Amino acid sequence: MSEQTIDSEALVRTLVEKNNGPELQRLAAAGDKVLAKAARRGLHLLKSRGATLPSEKKVYRPPEEVIADDDPVSLVSMIDGRGERIVWLADPVPNGYEVHQAELSESNGIFKFASGQAARKSWRERIRESLAEPGISIAPVPGRHVRHLLERAYQQNLAKGRSVPDGFAEARLGLGVSDRIDDAAHPALKSAAPLSVKEARGRLSSLHDLIEVTTWIPPRDALETLDRTIGEISTSKLVIDPAQRMSQLQEKISSMADALPAEWRAQMAERLRETAYLLTQRGKHLEEARLCMTAAALLDDPAEKPSENPFVVRLFEKLVERQRLD
Repeated sequence: MSEQTIDSEALVRTLVEKNNGPELQRLAAAGDKVLAKAARRGLHLLKSRGATLPSEKKVYRPPEEVIADDDPVSLVSMIDGRGERIVWLADPVPNGYEVHQAELSESNGIFKFASGQAARKSWRERIRESLAEPGISIAPVPGRHVRHLLERAYQQNLAKGRSVPDGFAEARLGLGVSDRIDDAAHPALKSAAPLSVKEARGRLSSLHDLIEVTTWIPPRDALETLDRTIGEISTSKLVIDPAQRMSQLQEKISSMADALPAEWRAQMAERLRETAYLLTQRGKHLEEARLCMTAAALLDDPAEKPSENPFVVRLFEKLVERQRLD
């Protein structure tokens, strides 16, 4: 038995005698394998004696599909209300990773880009810190998915005639082109198949309670129309009953929803699929992920009126629900 093993056993025996479960839990989660193993035995002994231990914090472990030597874990953020997000692509190099950070816009492509070296340990720490960061939702994904997002955004730059940020063109040469084609099935489908419309329709508006969705709003043109409509209804001398005013507003919202262009519908459907993927990669909200996929499927269906999609209607309603029209 090595000196390290003897010291670990002695420390654990002392903690068991003192009934110090929290410290044993901390050691059990430590990086020292010998100490962690001894601590787990100590915890088992305490439990067998009927000791009550604090709830252990779950340690996040990325899904198996994003753990691979040739395709290390990369990161994506949620998409904000402006249709923007940040992605981080970890590209293996001899002493760690070349980490490429890009800010992407759904409409305009890549608008910021930077690269830097990171040791393997520091990148793992960055992943843990990012997943625990409050106020923003970030998920681990395979590098191939980030490559696809970067390539698609790059093509948007070209289509809009916008130059790419300094450094991206050079970096792109070494990243390789994504092997996913645009009409391939989205990876979210593997773990978050859409629910039946009959089952899910009434719950689609609840997606706006998610931190990943709460900031989403209608496109700018629709916002201007909505603002003008609220002003007209609230100051109308012909309709003074609050219930009638609200009824008029609902009619206007339905009309505005149905007038949303096909390009916006396709863009929002893809945003929902990306959000479903983010949720599943974080290992939680599977039901909400399936609701996202259902809302996306309805937006993809040209026969489905947006005014009958509670997710779309809620984009408008949440902006005006607290306004008084009386």
